[in-house]
Amino acid sequence: MEQYQSLAKAIEGMKKPLIIIAGASMVLHLIILVTGIYIGKSNTKDAYTPFEACYHGMKALFNNGATEELFNSDVLKEVGDQKFKIESITLVKVFDSLNCDVVAKDDKGVRSFRVGLEKSTNFPHFHRIVDVKGQKIESSYQVEANL
Repeated sequence: MEQYQSLAKAIEGMKKPLIIIAGASMVLHLIILVTGIYIGKSNTKDAYTPFEACYHGMKALFNNGATEELFNSDVLKEVGDQKFKIESITLVKVFDSLNCDVVAKDDKGVRSFRVGLEKSTNFPHFHRIVDVKGQKIESSYQVEANL
């Protein structure tokens, strides 16, 4: 019986240091968690998929608000002071990770543009438009989307 009482006293003596160690461990884990969240939020970029890069980039171009965030400087020089009067983008079709078609409607009819992208982690949205070419409406999916 005496043996059990001495064991109980030993356990009682260890309770307080174990509680302090557990509390300190919990505080340390919370500090690490908050630091990780802070670092994670500060480094996140607004990454666009190729679809989003084509849509938002061409929408900015048509609204005469193209910036170097979404466009290569050569494209901005070519566009210059041109003004676009596009009513809406009716279709965006992605061919691969670096090419897409954008079909837009204006007061004269329907226009189609072939958009080339470049990808880099140095860009704010990971994708940037490097080439825009006007093209004929090539297939029925482009015409049917505009009816």
